[in-house]
Amino acid sequence: MWQEGGKILPRHVWSLQPGVRFEVPFNALDQPIRKGGYVLVRLLGDVAKTGELCPIGVENWHKVDKSCKANIVALVREKFVLPAREEINREVLKHVSSKWRIYRHRLKMKYKKPGKTQEQVASMVPKGVVPTQWTKLVEYWFSNRSQGKGSTGCAVTSSHYRVQELCSEER
Repeated sequence: MWQEGGKILPRHVWSLQPGVRFEVPFNALDQPIRKGGYVLVRLLGDVAKTGELCPIGVENWHKVDKSCKANIVALVREKFVLPAREEINREVLKHVSSKWRIYRHRLKMKYKKPGKTQEQVASMVPKGVVPTQWTKLVEYWFSNRSQGKGSTGCAVTSSHYRVQELCSEER
């Protein structure tokens, strides 16, 4: 499959024979380390971009179906030897959720440009994205719920800066 000592990539993990798994050592903080940890983290990034496992058309990670999350953990445990602790499952899902949000953000930055309509953006389905999920994601981007979140975040951030300015002036 690959040379001994060569670089192991996520694509190697996807094509493993049934029953063959990578061993992943963890440190005291339940963080994957060494070569096995590197491969695990890279695979989790791939999982986050796979629509069949992680639907991008869902409003936020908390609304992703529990069965999807259970399937992710089962897949990872099928491909890797991991400690049988619930903390490890939570860390796996936490990492996937982070990569999932980053992936959605990058898609938004690349495709949702000022002046483009919802229909124009929806028609530009990126390679590897499930078309129905893309449509749902684009609908969400153009919804009032999504539009309001950006301005709320900006307002909160600017109020934090204003408080810091006031505190600095008092000194």
